[in-house]
Amino acid sequence: MKGTIKIISPRGAMVGVRTEDGDYSVLELLCGCSPEIDDVISGQLDSFGGEEVENLTQGETWDVYIQDIYGSRETAIRMMAPH
Repeated sequence: MKGTIKIISPRGAMVGVRTEDGDYSVLELLCGCSPEIDDVISGQLDSFGGEEVENLTQGETWDVYIQDIYGSRETAIRMMAPH
């Protein structure tokens, strides 16, 4: 499944990815990567837990932990807000 990064947390440790279905997945980045808005991501974006995804835009493989799937943009923003 492909998705596009549409939200980046203030610290850059989490991203909100809009999937092909129009839902949002929230990924915690476990790598020293530098996400950018509109990067295209490919991988298992519709399952919870640890995954490896491809950033097709940057040509990199990222280790991530998927925190949420099938969410809305608002839910993704709330999950990434600093506490």
